[in-house]
Amino acid sequence: MTEEEYTWDYTSGSTTVTFIPIGRTPIWKGDARTSERQLIGTKISEISVFGALSARLAVPIFLEEFDEMTALIALDATTGLLTMDGGTTKNVTLLVAEVGAAELDGSFLAKVTFVEA
Repeated sequence: MTEEEYTWDYTSGSTTVTFIPIGRTPIWKGDARTSERQLIGTKISEISVFGALSARLAVPIFLEEFDEMTALIALDATTGLLTMDGGTTKNVTLLVAEVGAAELDGSFLAKVTFVEA
């Protein structure tokens, strides 16, 4: 597989961030959460802003460039289009949790959550 097959894109307005999801296969969580017991493990901000019924994907990502990292931070809490494997797209809101340097080569790691809009 080529690098392009591993990359995902998030586009909001005229800005696009390209990144590589890392770790295990990303799984969208989104079954209706109606009881208090089922809400355990859901971040308070997700419930407050988006309600408990929106599908969401929390995933660590790899960013190769400083410009990609600054664009990601600028797009925090925006709604845009997420393009995943095989060209699958979803309309989502991006929430950036953490961003940090990965190595001395100028790459970055981030933890993000995409909430289906």
